[in-house]
Amino acid sequence: MRIAFVVSEDKNLGVGYLSSYLKKHGHQVHLLFDPRQFAKAYIQNKKLAGYFSKEKYLLRRLQEIKPDLIGFSVVTANYQWGLSLAKKIKEYFDIPIIFGGVHPTLVPERVIRQEAVDMVCIGEAEEAILELAESSDKRTDIRNIYFKRDNAVIANPLRPLEQDLDKYPFPDERLFYELLPSSYRITTSVITSRGCPYSCTYCANHSFVSLYKGQRYVRRRSVDNVLGELKERKERFKTRHFVFMDDVFATDINWLKEFIPRYKKEIGLSFNCLAHPSLVNEDIIGLLKEAGCSTIDFGLQSGSERLRKDILHRFETNEAMVAAAQACRRHGLHFAVDQILNIPTETEGDVLDSAQLLNRIRPDIINCYSLLYFPKAEIILKARELGLLDEKKIEEIEGGRDDGLYSTATLTASKTKSTSFYQRYALLLSSIPLLPKSLCARVISSVKLKKFFSGLPISLMPFVKIIADLKGGLGFIPFSVLANEVFYLKQHFIQQRYLNKK
Repeated sequence: MRIAFVVSEDKNLGVGYLSSYLKKHGHQVHLLFDPRQFAKAYIQNKKLAGYFSKEKYLLRRLQEIKPDLIGFSVVTANYQWGLSLAKKIKEYFDIPIIFGGVHPTLVPERVIRQEAVDMVCIGEAEEAILELAESSDKRTDIRNIYFKRDNAVIANPLRPLEQDLDKYPFPDERLFYELLPSSYRITTSVITSRGCPYSCTYCANHSFVSLYKGQRYVRRRSVDNVLGELKERKERFKTRHFVFMDDVFATDINWLKEFIPRYKKEIGLSFNCLAHPSLVNEDIIGLLKEAGCSTIDFGLQSGSERLRKDILHRFETNEAMVAAAQACRRHGLHFAVDQILNIPTETEGDVLDSAQLLNRIRPDIINCYSLLYFPKAEIILKARELGLLDEKKIEEIEGGRDDGLYSTATLTASKTKSTSFYQRYALLLSSIPLLPKSLCARVISSVKLKKFFSGLPISLMPFVKIIADLKGGLGFIPFSVLANEVFYLKQHFIQQRYLNKK
């Protein structure tokens, strides 16, 4: 079977795994990639987005490929983009379209009702997509897949989670490297595990754990398997830096203690990763630094223990974060902290608690976000109970239509009360790593200085981020973003010439 996957904006590890698994079993896989220029969170312009649209080019590629199946992998942020393109495809081609990814898994009953969507795949998809590729077009009993037949929806149950992740071939990197800029090859993302041990109320993992209730949700690839992939990336694709994308990289301490010394000896490249403040200690931080970790990212989310415990269901203490920060400082390891604003019941006092904690631990980078409500997240129940969300708003969230919020979460100004804390404090919090500790303490305690910072334009945020990234060991990010956009601009004009010749 010929299968065309449609992906937007970034490399998709899930599609990479599906491609390699399908190719292993003799199927042809093609990638259609839309960079969505001028329609991203950090740069939006409707007129320019229309001019640089890839729609005509993608339709022409489909005409040439003549796939038997088209697959969209989407999250809430790009679900509407996927639907729009799928509708356009249906105007020209009679090809089955299947939607998968995080958003369809959370609300499959909504996605399958869309006219342009023929099937929905929920959960982990390798076995389901392979079975679909090798089945007749009349089968409707494949687990993990919702079908439409005669205006009725056939919702098949989930198959058990695969526990042996080593059975899957390495993700198909070449599928992406042929279409994406070289920065994705030089600095590349890897995942060594699936699942998260925590059930934060704002995260999709809580819903996924419920889907797979009674099964071991957090699974890890063997050390040999991961190192085999890293060696291939280093030798075959000349990768120079790895980004470990696991929800929490340091969950299995015994695995890490085996992996880190071998990584240092057999790979020897720099990397960065995500960690939880309660799961790291002096020895782990030392091992990570020694092996080449350049920056570690902690998802703190708030300096208010009340908010973390009662609203977010995160039970680490501020002192655990302080201890983790001190260990990073002692070992010379850069660290970043994620901060969410506009959490239900959040007060100005909670925000100032965050500011004081962040100034105490002095991260190299502070990533500020306004809370996004994702479909079926447990925090939606709390927000509805408090009157922050009504049924209409929840319906918009489940349709990925939250007034453009998912694509402009950190840069769009808003007049609504629910986003006021982000507008007032995000720039101040993000600037803490760049300002002297004593000055930050003065600002936090001064009504006049806080008012000054809250009056500065939020458009300054990208400049603050770039400077912090440069100082915090992630300087490659802004340069990669710029180089990527230049690459896509060049590709656009090449593709336009290609279309004009046909």
